[in-house]
Amino acid sequence: MAKTKRQAAVDSAVQSIIGGGQSLAKAKRPNPLGVLLEPDEIAQLDRAAAELSVSRHALLLYAVRQFLAGWERGERPEFTTKAVSILKIN
Repeated sequence: MAKTKRQAAVDSAVQSIIGGGQSLAKAKRPNPLGVLLEPDEIAQLDRAAAELSVSRHALLLYAVRQFLAGWERGERPEFTTKAVSILKIN
């Protein structure tokens, strides 16, 4: 099955982010990190990867690197904290 121009463009963009313009064989590979996702998050990731015709791994790399690029530009996510009270019964 031939790739569409859109799929080829996405593959090229993901490849340039993953390998910094180098082929994957030449790119240095750091130690892997694990990410614990809920089953519904894995399903969402799989659907997005399938739609883009890339692997789950390539999509995760793209997402993390996009986040880090935004971080370097000074973009920060907003987090809220919530106080939790725990009732102790002796």
